[in-house]
Amino acid sequence: MFALRHRLVMAKRSRAVLVGSGAVVCALLAACSAPAGTSSGGNGSDPADSSSSSADTVTLHGLSMTLPNGWSEGTRSVCGHVVERTVTVYTGAPTVAPCPTTATPAKEVEAITLVEVFGSWGAMPWTGTKTVWGGQPAWVTVYDASGAPVDPCPSSPAAVAPCPSGSAAREPLTTTVALPWLNASVVVRGATAARTQELLGHVSLHAQDTMAVPESASRMSVVWAAPYQVPVTSTSRTIIEQTLSALRAVPGVDVASACQIPGYLGPIVGGRVVTFERDGVETSFLVVSSPCDQVTSGTGAANRSGPALAAALARVPLRALR
Repeated sequence: MFALRHRLVMAKRSRAVLVGSGAVVCALLAACSAPAGTSSGGNGSDPADSSSSSADTVTLHGLSMTLPNGWSEGTRSVCGHVVERTVTVYTGAPTVAPCPTTATPAKEVEAITLVEVFGSWGAMPWTGTKTVWGGQPAWVTVYDASGAPVDPCPSSPAAVAPCPSGSAAREPLTTTVALPWLNASVVVRGATAARTQELLGHVSLHAQDTMAVPESASRMSVVWAAPYQVPVTSTSRTIIEQTLSALRAVPGVDVASACQIPGYLGPIVGGRVVTFERDGVETSFLVVSSPCDQVTSGTGAANRSGPALAAALARVPLRALR
């Protein structure tokens, strides 16, 4: 479970439309099919732009989640406590804070959190079993009630849900599906594996075919791809235009080439987050040169970073990691 700073950016609750059927995401032991409401092309950033039947949703970047019956949007907690039947959004750098202890064991709850992967604050690495979910590269981790890792699905490498009841895993299970190209992770705590699968069926992905590169910006900041870093900013028109031009010129990356970033709460080696600001609106790009060569803005697409972008970013020297 993530314990994160209480800052909310680009997360909202709205009257939103789910495109497509509300079918269950995937069979527990079968290859995963597209999540409900998966879409691509268009702007994809606001499900309210669609025009069929509506439902209450909670949205973070390119991902939205329909609230199951009887659920509500949760309130963020610094120490990561969750409330029964809530969907909570966390953005910003993670905060490690002690949680108060109780004399009685905490109630086992079903809850969902949507977690930002990167932003002007830095970035969080992601780990797990790689798969493709709704056309998006995804990394899945599953932990049982004792905190022991569980294979997401031993007989099928392309499943996002944990295996059914009857395995050695102690339920409830906590399942994390990291979707870095959409700048979001889904953390589901389900009473059973079947329930986890059902809850994942409420997720909708809204992907574009290309990265969203701004036409211009008044300010650019660069920060190491790790939490707790201090960004370096530039208002140089030349540097900003050269960086934007390099982002537009880099070639695309296919899903099969998407790479995993190892570690937890540590730096992404060779990684930086570049954020452009114009009229109070921020657009962030995660640029990774090692162990892979890719850049994404959270729209559902990724490109190669390329030497031109590396040269542009070299004009904004970063401080050493703190």
